[in-house]
Amino acid sequence: MLKVAHDTEEMQLMLKHMNFFQVENAAYNEVLPEMEEMYHKAGVNVSFGPKAYIMAEEAPVDYYCLMEDLGSRNFKNANRLECLDMEHTLAVLRKMAQLHAASAVRVLLKGDYDEKFNRDLDNPMSRGFMQQMFSSFKKPFLDNIKLFENGEKYYDAMNNFFDNSVEEFLVGRKPNPDFFNCLNHGDSWSNNILFKYDDNGKLEDVLYVDFQNTNYGSPAQDFFYFLISSTQIDIKVEKFEYFVSYYHQHLVENLNLLSYPEEKIPSLREFHKQLITYGSWATITAFMTMGVVLLDPTDSAKFENFIGEEKESVDFKNNVYSNPRYIKHINVLLPWLYNHGYMEPKFAAPKAEETTPEAVSAPTTKDIPEWLNESYFEDILRGEFENYEQIIKFNVSPATNAGDNYSSIMLKTDIDIELKDKTQRSLSYMVKIPPKGEEALAIIAFLGSFNKETLAYNEIIPKLEKIFKEQTNTEVVFGPKSYKPTVDNGVQKLILENLRLKGFKNADRLQGLDMKHTLETLKKLAQFHAASACLYEAEGPYPDIFERSAYEPEFKEMHLAKFKDFYNVFLDCCKQYDGHEEYIEQLEYYFNNAYESLAKAFSVDRSKFNVLNHGDCWVNNIMFQYNAEGQIANTYFVDFQLMCYGSPAFDLYYFILSSTQFEMKIDSFDYFVRYYHEQLKTALESLKYPKEIPSLKDLHIDILEHGPFAPYAVSGVMSAALLDPTENASLETMLTPGEDSDAFKRNMYLNPRYRKHAEIVFPWMVRRGLLDLIVEVTETQASDPKLKNIKIPDWVNADNFEDILKADFTNLEKITNITANSATKSGDNYASSLLRVKVDALLKDGSNVSKSYILKFPLQSEEESGMVSMWNFFEKEILMYNKYLPEFEELYSKYGGKFNFGPKSYQFTKEVGTDVIIMEDLSVSGFKCGDRREGLDMPHVECVLTKLAQFHAVSAKYVELNGPFPEKLHKGIYSEESRAIFELMDRRKFVDYFKEFENNEEYFDKVPALLDNMVDITIRLAQVDPTEFNVLNHGDGWLNNIMFKHDEAGNIKDTYFVDYQVCKYDSPAQDLWYFIMSSTEQSIKVDSFDYFIRYYHEKLEENLKMLEYSGHIPTLSELHQVMLKYGYLGFNTTFGTTAVCLLESNEHANLANFAADTPEGKKFRDDLFLNSKYKANAAIVFPWLAKRGCLDI
Repeated sequence: MLKVAHDTEEMQLMLKHMNFFQVENAAYNEVLPEMEEMYHKAGVNVSFGPKAYIMAEEAPVDYYCLMEDLGSRNFKNANRLECLDMEHTLAVLRKMAQLHAASAVRVLLKGDYDEKFNRDLDNPMSRGFMQQMFSSFKKPFLDNIKLFENGEKYYDAMNNFFDNSVEEFLVGRKPNPDFFNCLNHGDSWSNNILFKYDDNGKLEDVLYVDFQNTNYGSPAQDFFYFLISSTQIDIKVEKFEYFVSYYHQHLVENLNLLSYPEEKIPSLREFHKQLITYGSWATITAFMTMGVVLLDPTDSAKFENFIGEEKESVDFKNNVYSNPRYIKHINVLLPWLYNHGYMEPKFAAPKAEETTPEAVSAPTTKDIPEWLNESYFEDILRGEFENYEQIIKFNVSPATNAGDNYSSIMLKTDIDIELKDKTQRSLSYMVKIPPKGEEALAIIAFLGSFNKETLAYNEIIPKLEKIFKEQTNTEVVFGPKSYKPTVDNGVQKLILENLRLKGFKNADRLQGLDMKHTLETLKKLAQFHAASACLYEAEGPYPDIFERSAYEPEFKEMHLAKFKDFYNVFLDCCKQYDGHEEYIEQLEYYFNNAYESLAKAFSVDRSKFNVLNHGDCWVNNIMFQYNAEGQIANTYFVDFQLMCYGSPAFDLYYFILSSTQFEMKIDSFDYFVRYYHEQLKTALESLKYPKEIPSLKDLHIDILEHGPFAPYAVSGVMSAALLDPTENASLETMLTPGEDSDAFKRNMYLNPRYRKHAEIVFPWMVRRGLLDLIVEVTETQASDPKLKNIKIPDWVNADNFEDILKADFTNLEKITNITANSATKSGDNYASSLLRVKVDALLKDGSNVSKSYILKFPLQSEEESGMVSMWNFFEKEILMYNKYLPEFEELYSKYGGKFNFGPKSYQFTKEVGTDVIIMEDLSVSGFKCGDRREGLDMPHVECVLTKLAQFHAVSAKYVELNGPFPEKLHKGIYSEESRAIFELMDRRKFVDYFKEFENNEEYFDKVPALLDNMVDITIRLAQVDPTEFNVLNHGDGWLNNIMFKHDEAGNIKDTYFVDYQVCKYDSPAQDLWYFIMSSTEQSIKVDSFDYFIRYYHEKLEENLKMLEYSGHIPTLSELHQVMLKYGYLGFNTTFGTTAVCLLESNEHANLANFAADTPEGKKFRDDLFLNSKYKANAAIVFPWLAKRGCLDI
C-alpha cells in the first residue's frame, strides 16, 4: 500500500508546517517495532500495525508511506456506517490499552519522544489553519442544530464552544505533567482500524493504520475520539462508563506486564479526572469526525471540503449534519455532552476585561486565620484517637470557590497523623468561620447564624437522628459529624468532618438537580421535617432563636435601608425580561410593601403544622453519595445557619425554585409537593407523630398562604445558584452600597441563565397569586390603600363583597381578608381600571375558602373618564354581561350547543357611586392571554376565529328571533356625535412616522390623504348597511381581550372574550379586520389572511346552520368582497390598535397622550410607531394593504 499526499495547494501548504508523513514513517519504522519488542520480551506477541518500508533514497520520504497490504493477510475494516458493536469495541480498547501502555514505558526507557510526536502547534500558521478548519464547521452545525432533538437548547453552548475550539484543541494536545501521558494514535476511527477473523468468523486480531496524527499527550484523546466516532448508537453513551473501566483495567494490566512503576500507574479515578479535563475531545469528535464516519460515500468527501468554506464545502457539511444517521447519533450525544460539561471550554484564554469561570480563584490564604494551626487541633485529635501520637503533616486550603458560599468561609484542613503504634492516618476536616467585611458580619450577627448552626449540629440534629433510630430502628443521618472545639479563642467557628472523603459531592448548581436528585432531596427534607415535628411534641418549643425571623417589626427600618438598592437594581433588571409586562407592576408593589407580608409568613401559627426548616436548602448545601453503579446512596444537608421553625412551605419554595432544573421547575412543581407530602406522611407515621397529619390539600393551602416566600427565594437564592463563578461573589459585595455592588447585582439578574428561569417563574407566580400581598380587613387597608398607579376605592370592602360571596357560598360566616392589586400593566387597557380582588372567607362549617374577582370601573382621569362616559362603555358592557351573553349561551343550548363567551359576572347589591363590573377571575381557572407583542400562532388564531363565528352567528339568530338590538349597540365610537373629538386631533403629526417604515414607496404618497380623511371614512364605514349580512361585533377583539385555557399537554381547551365595552351591530368585517391585523403573529398575518377568512366562513356557516338561521348566509366570495369594502379598517387597525399591541409597557400609555401636543404625548407616539416590532410589521402590512387596494379612498 503506497500512501502519498494529495496534490493540492492546501495539502502542500499544510505539509510545510505539519508533515504527517514524517510522523507516520517514524511511527511505523521506529516506534512501533520498539514497542512490539517490549511485549515480545515480556512473553507476549503484540502487533500494532502493518510492516512498513523505506524506498530508495531518491524517493521523497516526506511525502509518502509504504506498507504491506494487510488485505493479503485477511485484515479488513468494519462497516463504518453501521459502527462497531460491543465485541469489536472491546477488542479495539484492548489494543489501545496495549499501545498506550508500551508508549508510556518507552519514555522511561528511551526518554522523551522526538519533537515530531510532540509538535507545538501553538504558532500563527498552525493557529490560522485550525481557526479556518473549526470556523468552517461552525455555521453549518449551528444552522442545522434545529434538526436535532431539543437542538436549540444547546445552541448557545455550542456557539461558545466553537468560538473557543482552537484553544481547546491546541492546549488539549499538550501533555500535562500532572497526568499519565502516552502516545496517542491520534486518528483512531473505524476506517483506521482493521480486524482479522479465523475460519469460524471469530475475531483474532486488531491492527491500526494511519499514524499520521500520532502525538504524545493524554490518553483521553484516543479514548474519546474512538468511542464517539465509531461505536454503535446503543452502546456509545449507555456503556461509556463500562468502557472506561474496561480500558483502564487493560491499561493497568499491560503497564504491570511491562514493569511500569506502580506509583506512576493512574487510578481509575485519575483517568476519569483526565476524561473530564479533556472532555472537549468528545465534543470536537462529535461535530467533526463522527459526521464523516456516518456519511454515505460521496465524491464531495475530500480534504478541501473538510477545511474549506466555499459553497461546495458548505454543502458537504450541510449533508453531514442533515444526514439522518448522524442526527440519530447526535440526538443521543448532545444531552450527554451537555450534562457532562464537555461543551464547556476548559482551556479558553480569558477575553480582555472579562473573567471566565475557569479564571476564578477560590478564597486566598489571607482568609486563613492564624489560630487555625496544628496546636489548635491537638485536643480534637486526642479525643478522637486514644493512641494519638503526633501530627506529621498539616495543611489548610480554601474549600469553596467564590460564589459557592456567601455567609461563611469554608476551609479544608488536611492532617496526616501518626499513632502510638507507628501507623499513620490521613484525616480531613472542614472548618467554617464567619465571612470578612463589616456588612457581612453585621448580617451574620443579626441573623444569629453561627449560634443557630452550633445548636443544630451539636444538639438538635443528633436528637432528630436518634428519634429515627429509636422509632424505626434505622440509621437516618442528616449531615456531617461535628466536633466541639476544646479551646475557646473567642472566634465563632464550626469543625465538621469532610464529607468528600466518603465520596459525597455537590451537584452542579448551574445545571440544577434532575428528577432523581430532586426526589431524593425531597425525601430527606420530609424526614428532617417529620423528625423535627416529633421532637417538638416530645420536648416542647425550640429555642427562641429559631422562631425569631429577620422580619420582626423592630428590624424594618434597618432592613429597608440595607436592601432598598438591592431591590431597585433587581426591578430595573426585570424590566429587560421578555414578558415582564405581565408581572412587573406586581413585583414593584411586592418589593415596596412585602415586609409586613413576609413578617406574617415567617411568624409561627401554632394552629397549623410546623417544622424545623433547614432555611437555606439550595443545591450547594446538599451533598450526594453514590454507590458503585452510580446510584444515589445517601443525601446529606450542610450549612444549617438559617434554620427556622415554621411552615414547611419555606423549605419547599426555597429548594424547588432555586435548585431544580429549568425543564421541570414549574411543570413538576405540584408533583414535587405531592411527592414531598407522601414522604412526609410516611415518615410521620413511622415516627408515631401524635397529632393529625396534614392532608395534601392542607399542604397546598399552606403553600399558597405562604406565597411571599416564592419571590423571596427567586430574587435571592435562585440568582446566586445560577450565577457563574466570579471573584467578587460575596455577601459583602451584595450589601455594600456602590458601583461594584450594583454591577455585581446586575450581573446576577441579567445573566442569561437566571433570566431564562425568571421568565417562566414570575408569570407562574402571578397566575398563582403568589405576588398578592395580604391586606387585612382592618384599619391597615384604609391607612394605605395605594397600589401601583391605581387607588383602591373605598367601596372595595368586606361589606360590599358579602352578598357577592353568598352567591357562591350560602353558608358564609364572615370575610377574613381582602387582597387587591392591579390586574393589568401599562398599555394593556385604555378604557378602564381593573383590579384583581382576592377575598378569603370563613364558612359556617369552619372551613376556609378563597375567591378571586376582577373589578372593572371607569378611569380616574377626568379627560379619559369623560370619553368613556360619552360612549356608554360601561352601560354597554353591563348590558352584555348581565343580559346578552347569558341569553346567547342559553340560545345555543336549545340547539345542542354548549358554548361560553366570557366570565361569570356579579353585581353589587348596594350603590357604590360609580359603574362597576364584577367578573370571575378567569386566571384561577387557568385562562390566560397570549403575548400581545408576539401575536397568536395558527392554533390560537383558529380558536379565536371559531369563537368569533359562534358569537356572530348567535347574534344574527337572536335578531331573527327577537328583533333589533337596542340603539346603544348600534352606535360605535365613530359617529357624527363624536366627529368633533376626532377632528380636534392634528393627524399631520403622524405623517412623518410613515417615512421611517421600509417599503413605503408603494403607498407613502397616499398617507396624507388617508389621515386627512380618516374621520369621514371611519364614520361612513360605521353606518350599518341593511342589505348586508350583519352581526353583533365584539368591537375590541384584540389579543388582550381574548383568554385561552389549555390542557396539561398545552392544547387549547377553550377561548373566552372579555371587555365587551364597544360592541356594535355591523358587518363582521369589523371584527375580522380588527382581530387579524392586531393580534396574529407577523409571520402569518399576511401570508395566511385568505385562509383565515375561509376558516372563519366555514365556522360561521356551520353555526348558522346549527342554529337553523333562516336568513341569507353569505358565500365565501361575498365575504371576501365585504372584506375589501371595509379594507380601510385594515389601515386604521394597523395604525392604531396594532401599534398598541406591539408597544412595550409604557407609563405614558393612555388615550389622552395619543393626541396630546405635550412632551409626554410625543414620547408616547414615538414609542408606538418607532419601536422595532411595529416598524417590522408596518414594512409588511402597509404594502400588502396597498396591493389589495385597501389604501385607496
